[in-house]
Amino acid sequence: SIELETSAHQMYTHVTVSSKKLVSIYAHSFNINENQILSTGIPRTDILFNKNRIIKTVNNVITKYPDFKNTINIVYAPTFRGNPSVRYRFNLNLDWNLISNLLPRNYKIIIKLHPVVKEVYPPIPDFVKDKVVLMPSAESIDDLMVFCDCLITDYSSVIFEYSLLDKPLILFPYDIDTYFDERGFYYPYDEYAYG
Repeated sequence: SIELETSAHQMYTHVTVSSKKLVSIYAHSFNINENQILSTGIPRTDILFNKNRIIKTVNNVITKYPDFKNTINIVYAPTFRGNPSVRYRFNLNLDWNLISNLLPRNYKIIIKLHPVVKEVYPPIPDFVKDKVVLMPSAESIDDLMVFCDCLITDYSSVIFEYSLLDKPLILFPYDIDTYFDERGFYYPYDEYAYG
């Protein structure tokens, strides 16, 4: 709703975007004036071109999560769903038995939910906790994109930054019709999606 977007972004004086094509989209999405949107590029992509920073980031993640050291790490980063009253709870639409039975032992699925999400449903079952890790909301998706071997997402804009890393991407838009009806897309999904 307009009220939610206004309250969520009302403190912004300016917003940087990656290109002039996005000015009107961000102004509409954030319910702010176009003159508050600056097409300067986005600083969060700077890390993706700094080899020393990439090495440091990877080492920091491994230091913090040593179980990720000798595994193939797949980050699952879905965007939130639903109206504002239900966004805080995310339904993990994953087949736990399939993950348990088919995911090799040296693979980890690292779930990084949108920061607005506060809980998952159903809870991750104990029998996959050696293969699946739910990251705290405070963890940086930017650091996890740099660190991971592969990213799984759906409609999240992280695909644009992630594309700069030239690493595998898997799209999992299991509810594309419902998502489109609720939120819509600024561009046709099949035209910008890759992976």
